[in-house]
Amino acid sequence: MILHQSRCPITAMQQILRLRTRRKAKWIAHAKNKTMQELRSVGIKYELKGKMVTFNIKEKDMDDSINYEVYLDDHYILTLSKEGEIVFNNSSPYLDASELPEAIEELKKNI
Repeated sequence: MILHQSRCPITAMQQILRLRTRRKAKWIAHAKNKTMQELRSVGIKYELKGKMVTFNIKEKDMDDSINYEVYLDDHYILTLSKEGEIVFNNSSPYLDASELPEAIEELKKNI
């Protein structure tokens, strides 16, 4: 290992910590630049508890899995995995808890 040459010498441990910090910074920058590729987008109109709603489903490739982001009238409500499991749920402001199971079953049919 080559030690840093400067006016005030640094220890080998300080040099190692600097290298680790640089590597970590590069990894974080790579993770931030990692983009999800949108494969397709589907719109579904469905009658839910007497009112007509529009679901927009965006299929996204996340390198290791394919997930479906679901929007209700342009508001993000949840993410479903390819198997139909809920990955993330944000539906409480937009759907009642009693409406959610029916909506998920309808979405699974169209995935």
